[in-house]
Amino acid sequence: MRTGRGLKPATARLLRLPATPADRCGQPATAADAHIDWACGVGLATTSQGLAQWQWGDNGNFKGFFMTLPGRQESLLLFTNSSNGPQLVDEVLRLFFGPGQYWATQWLAD
Repeated sequence: MRTGRGLKPATARLLRLPATPADRCGQPATAADAHIDWACGVGLATTSQGLAQWQWGDNGNFKGFFMTLPGRQESLLLFTNSSNGPQLVDEVLRLFFGPGQYWATQWLAD
């Protein structure tokens, strides 16, 4: 997904183009909302490292998160077997990608 390899070029573009802004379904907007959009199947976020593609998973006590930085050709997948797993994501992103603002974690926490 990060490179578009194996996808038609038009499909790869859809994974990097905003289709709709983040919407909290009638809930008050937060500061993170201005930095989050949805592409086809993945979230997009502006970060201090450039465009990020991201998504999360929630299966009860098992949580997952991934983020790719296409401009840097880097990806991180994080799987936890704890309902507290999401509390680690922001710190792990900073350790792996470097210091900066990762709005996806703030958006999920709000």
